[in-house]
Amino acid sequence: MAQPIVTPVRPDGPDSKRPLAPGELALVQAFINSVDREEGIEEWPTPAHLERWLADRALIAPDDTARLDDDDLARAIAMREALRDLIAWSNGDRSGTSPVERLHAAAGEPGRLLRAEADAGGRLTLVPVAAGLDRVFAQMLAIVARAQVDGTWARMRLCRNPGCRWAFYDASKNRSSVWCDMAMCGSRHKARVYRARHRTSDERQPER
Repeated sequence: MAQPIVTPVRPDGPDSKRPLAPGELALVQAFINSVDREEGIEEWPTPAHLERWLADRALIAPDDTARLDDDDLARAIAMREALRDLIAWSNGDRSGTSPVERLHAAAGEPGRLLRAEADAGGRLTLVPVAAGLDRVFAQMLAIVARAQVDGTWARMRLCRNPGCRWAFYDASKNRSSVWCDMAMCGSRHKARVYRARHRTSDERQPER
């Protein structure tokens, strides 16, 4: 297949102001950011949109798999959200159910999707063995595994805005970024906190 093309969901979105994750990890980032929750933009409203999205990035070949259906779309969205939560889980947010359980529910057991191969130097790598959508899931899992080894996964973050949760790559020296876009989500968060504080203060004022 051709080299995958990686583009942000919105050219004017958070990824236009931040560097994309390096190398193949940018593909996982694009997969996760295929929905813009803050703006209400869904890249995969139908199975046909999902199939086109994957084909455009050389993740599936249109002629080597059956057309995707509603069940495939549901699995892809479940995989997307499990990967999103895996970022949070990796950064210490252990609220909710384990994303590992949901990864297995969406993609199945890793042994069905991947096998380990060694090169001439004895270095092991994970190779997808599945086809169609399962192969896409296998590729995502293999990329995450390699990123965890090389340390780049540790720089993946989710925007702290609960209505956004955009996946971004934290290239800051001290790895302290919390907003996908300070001018957008950071400012909105501060405005919400300000309004909530003043609303609470007004409620405490005695009636005259």
